[in-house]
Amino acid sequence: MLTKPSKSGIKLFLESIRLAIKKGISTSMATLIGSLNRKIVGWANYPESCLIN
Repeated sequence: MLTKPSKSGIKLFLESIRLAIKKGISTSMATLIGSLNRKIVGWANYPESCLIN
């Protein structure tokens, strides 16, 4: 069975990404990419931890 995040969950995630990019303007590109990478990988792996009946 395929699990999908809710629309509100997607909006919140994208808003957190936008905020991280705006805050990270003054940091190095490598630091910003590393931060975004952790967020995106965590978001992508979250459904794997859920049990589906």
